[in-house]
Amino acid sequence: MKRKLLLIVITIVAVFSMAIIVNADGDDQYGDIIDNPWAGLFTTVSPSTEATTATPTAKPTTKSRKVVVGKTKVKKATKKKKSAKKVSITLKKVKKAKGYQVKIFKRKKAKKALVTKFVKKTKVAIKSKKLKNKKKLFVKARAYKISKGKKVYGKWSKMKKVKIK
Repeated sequence: MKRKLLLIVITIVAVFSMAIIVNADGDDQYGDIIDNPWAGLFTTVSPSTEATTATPTAKPTTKSRKVVVGKTKVKKATKKKKSAKKVSITLKKVKKAKGYQVKIFKRKKAKKALVTKFVKKTKVAIKSKKLKNKKKLFVKARAYKISKGKKVYGKWSKMKKVKIK
């Protein structure tokens, strides 16, 4: 469909450019340009061939695709006891994700995280001294892909309360 439309447009432009290029009074030679607005965009074929065609010389534009990263979910988050320094987290796998960013917070509405880690697997154990002696902890995560050398992130998961056994 797009190819047919492009062919029609090129044909129309070629017809109009031929009407502008060829002078009717006969003094000028075939192919003299007289106020051609498309002079820089198209080249014409010599008169030896019967069918004249025009070929575009401008570079076609390339569409860039937006990289979309799926949303992950914290399936399970546990801590063995209140004094433990380690939290075990299980995440929902996202297709074609290179890794996950996991943040652990002291409060559900907290802005600053206690711990931020980048992990490659969906089952991880995060160790930190900052997690010791905390009664309540909350975890959220997001997946990321690498596109053109930069990390492209998905949406954050909902906060999940860490279960202390």
